[in-house]
Amino acid sequence: MKSKKQLEEGNREMARDKEHERDAAEWSDALIGDWSETVEKWFGKLDELNSEPFPACQAQLLISKREVFE
Repeated sequence: MKSKKQLEEGNREMARDKEHERDAAEWSDALIGDWSETVEKWFGKLDELNSEPFPACQAQLLISKREVFE
């Protein structure tokens, strides 16, 4: 396990690496953008499913138990 001093030095070294910092920022921004678009699609689909009636379920409610078990 690294000491606190080693971790701090590693962090300073990473902060000085501007090229990799830009790459990491671009990569992170791309992931966040992809993730937010995906979540938006999921919630859109959930909204669509919640707004549609379920005819098969409603039809089952109309059938009495007596008709099913006779």
